Amino acid sequence: MADNVKLISKVLDRNDSDYSKRINQVFKLRYKEMILEYNPNAPKEGIDCDDYDKYCDHLVVIDEVTDEVVGTYRLIKKEHVQNLEGKFLLEEEFNIDALKNRKVLEVGRACVAEAYRSGGVIMLLWKGSLQYALRNNMDFMVGTASFHGIDAEPYRKQLAYLTKNYLSKEDAFAINNTYDVLNDNIEFNNDEEFNNLPPLIKGYLRMGSKIGKNAYIDKEFCSVDVLIITDIENMDPRYKARFSK
Repeated sequence: MADNVKLISKVLDRNDSDYSKRINQVFKLRYKEMILEYNPNAPKEGIDCDDYDKYCDHLVVIDEVTDEVVGTYRLIKKEHVQNLEGKFLLEEEFNIDALKNRKVLEVGRACVAEAYRSGGVIMLLWKGSLQYALRNNMDFMVGTASFHGIDAEPYRKQLAYLTKNYLSKEDAFAINNTYDVLNDNIEFNNDEEFNNLPPLIKGYLRMGSKIGKNAYIDKEFCSVDVLIITDIENMDPRYKARFSK
């Protein structure tokens, strides 16, 4: 990332004159950093969008020097899925029925441009998503975080570590293409396996987030997904104070 960047974050307003420009930057960024990263044989140019994008909100980080979106989160509330059978996108992978009588915010399609992955952009995204959740009086933020590839075996120890130490008390669990972690009695070293976790998952754990039961094998995006559940009331108070300002 260049030294002369100036980053701002905001939730896109569909009534703003630049909405069309910004949302297309979001779709192109997601395609480049998500689709191409996991499928290098895909066409080099494209966009990533679906029906959820018609209704949800988009949190973005913009580099005002280049005038480009360099980071984004997709924010989905219950009101946004009324025209989508009332289902959040992650319900294709995880059963969250136990949470749906509460106010739930799905935070997904996390994406940061490769040149901006030093930490500042993701911090702005975390801060913006928590502020959005607080403004909307949400009880939980939910989303997925991933290990690369569709073979979960190399991650057995990390997954067992997560399950033993960070399993949510909420009855939320992987469905369909699942990898069973609950019955895995493999031995591991706590410090070593924490250090081996993907940076995004480590960040969520530090905030006080928990995980759902078992993992989902996502063949489309070539990843092993775990469900991240953040109980906003019980977040680590240091992070909550830091990100809510």
